[in-house]
Amino acid sequence: MQSDTVQACLDTVEDRRKGIITTSQATMRLVRLLPDPTSIHALQRYTEKLDEIERLHEHALRRGIQHRSTDTDRGQEQLVRSLRDQQIIRESKEPDNREHEPSVNEDPHNGPPSHEGVISRKRGPDESLFAFNHPSNVRHPIDPKLELTLKLRNNYALDLKMSKQAVLGFPRCPLLPDSLWNDVLLDRYVDFDKILTGYYALESDHRETQSFGNLDISLNTGGSSGKMSKEIRIYGEWSIAYARYTRAVVFVYPHRNRELEDYEEYLAGQFAAYPDIADQFKIINFDKAIRIRVRQSNDLMLTDIARFQDIISYHLINPKTSRPNDAKRQKLTANDDIPICRRWNTGRCVAATCSYLHICHHCNGKHQAKDCTTERPGAKKD
Repeated sequence: MQSDTVQACLDTVEDRRKGIITTSQATMRLVRLLPDPTSIHALQRYTEKLDEIERLHEHALRRGIQHRSTDTDRGQEQLVRSLRDQQIIRESKEPDNREHEPSVNEDPHNGPPSHEGVISRKRGPDESLFAFNHPSNVRHPIDPKLELTLKLRNNYALDLKMSKQAVLGFPRCPLLPDSLWNDVLLDRYVDFDKILTGYYALESDHRETQSFGNLDISLNTGGSSGKMSKEIRIYGEWSIAYARYTRAVVFVYPHRNRELEDYEEYLAGQFAAYPDIADQFKIINFDKAIRIRVRQSNDLMLTDIARFQDIISYHLINPKTSRPNDAKRQKLTANDDIPICRRWNTGRCVAATCSYLHICHHCNGKHQAKDCTTERPGAKKD
């Protein structure tokens, strides 16, 4: 076969690979280039290449629809092109002397691999160029438990969806709202208000996640999304949430059990220092600030209290620390700190440990508003 004819056939296959022409057009062009009956074997080989390219295009299209991953498709095309060119060159040199030649996807040593075998992985960054890996930026070795936490977290993050499914499928999986498991697995801050809300919930918190390429969309399919959210106000509510949080964290990070126990003991002492439940919001805010700080760092533990002096000063020593959701709550108060109980003023509050003031919201007296005899501006007289 003349070299010009071989090159023309290779160009035809290349045009089909690029999508410039269709498979039928490429076939007709090959037939015109190889009209001699003695070239039937070469024609058959080139048409087989066209069939292989067609199958690869269909496979790439299906993957593109499923994953929207153009980088993967580009890597696949480049690899297939290289394998195909090598194979066609071999066929062009020895078109009639071999009974069997490997296909585009066939490995000469291990036989035909699967489609996944020819799909290249997405190219990662050059870690040697990470500026933060410079020796001058390396700090002292961290606690071995922190190193283990980072190792487990990175492993869960490799396939977060699969990791969550494995946890939820375990027979003794701890009770926790479905939407919070990702935060636990990734060692992120967990909102205790959501744990408490789930504790008293009357509806399921099940969520379904649909993936579109690198985008995950989570939908609540367990019930109404407009359910009321509970807010932790006192030590008893915090204890309920913390107990469930601890069981979930220890389930996936078992080496943190002692750390969580010591932190609970420390917080219990702080709550004991504020026996008035009206002041316990300070400890609740203090706990939130610590857990946010720790989860934002890779070298802190909950028990590193000496490194939280600024948080202690702001939330426990600062007299102007605000209550949770003060901006959202309408106050009727005798002072600037504690709201007056509306339910008590109408005779409906029976709580033994109410967080609000039990005084009249008309005159601040010790009686209920329904029994108040103080004249009020605009009140009708009999």
